[in-house]
Amino acid sequence: MSKAEISQFGIEELLLFLKDKQLIDDGIEEKMRKEKIDGQAFLELDESEFKIIGFDTVGQRKTIHRFISSLMDESEVSSPTSKDFFADLKDRVLANSRGSIIIDQLNKDGHFTTPNKKCFVSICTNILINVSLNCGEKKLYPSKLLKIELAKSIVRCFPALMSKIRNCKGYEHFYDPATNTGSIESKLKTMRYKLPIQEKARTQAKIKW
Repeated sequence: MSKAEISQFGIEELLLFLKDKQLIDDGIEEKMRKEKIDGQAFLELDESEFKIIGFDTVGQRKTIHRFISSLMDESEVSSPTSKDFFADLKDRVLANSRGSIIIDQLNKDGHFTTPNKKCFVSICTNILINVSLNCGEKKLYPSKLLKIELAKSIVRCFPALMSKIRNCKGYEHFYDPATNTGSIESKLKTMRYKLPIQEKARTQAKIKW
């Protein structure tokens, strides 16, 4: 993970990431949300500001400073790594026989028909599930971080699918971390419905970044 990547995090993405790394507690999370601290603001916080938002002890502040110092600068990130989970998303969609057809239609018309949108979401959700399983997560229960990364990758690889709604990042219709909604989450819920009851109890796995 690089400083450049974190600088692009919205408030909720940042909080999810820091909680996954066990760097913040609920109290700090609420203060960061109240102060509207996103990824760029987080990287610019100084010692006194960390104290204001709840990093009360010297040990806590040393830990967060060590974490920030350990992040790679943009110049150190020369090529996609194994942690770029969806770097090949476009190729994987086009490798699907149905995927190549609906992307041709998207390129031609600039939008999907309803059946093609459902097909596209299904293909992307299956890609997500495979990545999630490779990360050690439970079947059909990918982490929020992965769902965010997939949604961002979709609009990056297929710009015509970016939402034009103001004050949005453009990918929330695929997955919105603030409300845990979107077409990806809807597809996952439909797939979970068919699971045997004993497989529906969730156990959270951690992604190592």
